[in-house]
Order: sequence, then C-alpha cells, then structure tokens
Amino acid sequence: MKLTKLLALSSLLLGAVTVEAQQDNPLFVTISARIIAQSTNTTTSHDVTTTPAARSRFFSTTDFLKRLAIDENNAANWPSNTFPRNVRLAVVGDKFSVVLGTNVLVDVSNIIGIEFGNSTIMSGRQNDTNNLASPTITTMHIAKLNFDDTALNPTNGLRFFMQGLLTETVTDSTISRTTSTFTETQTASLPSAAGEGSGAVGSGSDQPILVTGSLSASGSGKVLFVP
Repeated sequence: MKLTKLLALSSLLLGAVTVEAQQDNPLFVTISARIIAQSTNTTTSHDVTTTPAARSRFFSTTDFLKRLAIDENNAANWPSNTFPRNVRLAVVGDKFSVVLGTNVLVDVSNIIGIEFGNSTIMSGRQNDTNNLASPTITTMHIAKLNFDDTALNPTNGLRFFMQGLLTETVTDSTISRTTSTFTETQTASLPSAAGEGSGAVGSGSDQPILVTGSLSASGSGKVLFVP
C-alpha cells in the first residue's frame, strides 16, 4: 500500500492515493444542516417554568450560498449581496469556492473548511508503477466541517462544526498514450454528522446551538499525468 502523493483536490476532501497531476476540475459540494437552538419563550406560572421545544432551522446548500454572498460582500471579496443563478459550492485546488460552471467566482475558504482525523482506512487497487487507482480506491476517516463567518457578519454571525465518518472513492482510467491524460472521478459522502457552535453572534443575544447534517461531493474530469 503506497500512501504517497495527493491531488490538490484530494488533499482537502479526498484521502485517496494518486500521482502528481495538474488539474483544477471542481469537486461540487452539497451540504445540509439542521441548526437547533434553545427556545427563549419560557413562561412561569404557579412557581413552574415551562420551556418550549428547541427551535430548528434547516440550511441547504442554497441557503449557505445566500449567506456566503452577503459575507463575502462584507469582506469586499464579492461585489454583490447575491450570486448569479446556477452557481455551485465546490472545492477547486485545495479551497472551498463558489463557481459558475468551471469558473471560480470567489474563494470562500475564509469561512468554510474541512479537517481530518489521524486514522485513515483504505481499500481497493492501486497501480504500483504510476500510483493511479486501478480502477478504484476507497478511503474512510473522520472529517470535521468548519463554518465561521463571525469575522464578516458582526451582528448575526454563525460559527459551528459538524463531524462524522467520511467515505471517499477515486476511480482512474488508464493514461492516454497520445495526450498523457486520464479521467479521474471522485466522490465523498458524510451522511450523518453532528456538532455544535454559536448563532446570532454579535447580536447581543448569542445562542449556543447544536448541529446535525450531511455532506456529499462529486466531480470528474481529465487530469494531466506528470510522471
């Protein structure tokens, strides 16, 4: 087993093994999160205090993109409070970015990022002559997604992490003798994650929150083989 060189994309989201290569193919990311906050609508009657059920808010990828547009406008990294239609959240190189097609509109790694645990479990087949998957390598490890826009949103900041078991696959084609390229397909799945953080940061009524959610990612493209 050769745990050697990682693609730039893999170094952020995918722990699979591969060769040195030149590639900027986006890995499109989908995130969902349920943010659970303490209810503040308590009532007291006859020496008994009643606290209603916790309040929940659901964030889809679209909701995160709306928030990121406002955040990056506050940071002057994006000239508007909205992104164009059909933008997507992606990893390009080693950073989370907002892309339109394959064009990077803004780097959002100042707000969102990911880190990994120390243990990686790998299975699959690898070509020992070029380190490509042959054809597929699967890895599993603990992943922690971090979101923090409190530096850019001074009155309603959101800071949280959620973590769980991330499973990734990399599938490589054979290298073309004429173009020295191969096709690489990558997927990542974190179906169940949990964490905590703070909401309404800077409002004067910061609230502790619990977070559950999921993350998935996929991408495919031609990669130039660099021996």
